[in-house]
Amino acid sequence: MGLRENLNRHPAIIAGFAVIALVAAGWFTYRSLPRTNYGTLPTQAFYSADDGKTFFVDDIRKYPPFMTDDGREAVGAVVISCRGGKEPFVTYLWRYTPEARKKLEEALSSGDPAAIGVAESSVELAKELKRPGDTEWVKYTDHLRASPIRTMNCPPGQSDLVFLDP
Repeated sequence: MGLRENLNRHPAIIAGFAVIALVAAGWFTYRSLPRTNYGTLPTQAFYSADDGKTFFVDDIRKYPPFMTDDGREAVGAVVISCRGGKEPFVTYLWRYTPEARKKLEEALSSGDPAAIGVAESSVELAKELKRPGDTEWVKYTDHLRASPIRTMNCPPGQSDLVFLDP
């Protein structure tokens, strides 16, 4: 009796071997996937209340601009460091437009995590940017003017730019 006849007479056994082979292949595939720990979501952010001369860390759910405890207006700060540099520094500042900030504040006051997440996602592009020392704020969506602001460069003679997290 040939192999084909045996296979045709015992289809349940063949199906069982096929299931075992698929389970084994799935298990080996799962075991070969990289084990990545993505950590937790950030809870803090950098801010500046003196046009980027200094920066501080506070709750990420403070939507800039906001008033500090000492009565100064604070905006978001993007902080980098360059090896060979003296200190980390603010490369650019950002704030939400008044309309976007109002939308974020309303979502935050609702206490609904889903509403907060939707609001934060929907206003991500409703930001204004500027470099420390500049007087004019530029809309994030004005790519021609905002792109050079978002471009992070180390000062001359320094290299190895590092984006800092609070």
